Amino acid sequence: RTPASRQLASHFEASGFFRIADAGPSMDAASAALVRRDATLILHIPPDFEKDIVTRGVAPDAFDFYDRVL
Repeated sequence: RTPASRQLASHFEASGFFRIADAGPSMDAASAALVRRDATLILHIPPDFEKDIVTRGVAPDAFDFYDRVL
C-alpha cells in the first residue's frame, strides 16, 4: 500500500457512493468477502500503481473491479 493507492481509495470513499470495508491482504480474501456478501465490490489497484505515476507521470489506464450480482 502506497500513498497514491491510499489516496485513490480515499477519493472513492469521499464520493459517498463507496465505503471502504477492508483493505484485505489478497484477492482470495476479497473474493471470499464477496461470496460471504460482506462486500459488494472489490477495487483492485495494480501493484505498480504509484511507480507508474512516478515514472510515466500518469496513473495506469485501468483498475480492476469485481462485483457480485445483487
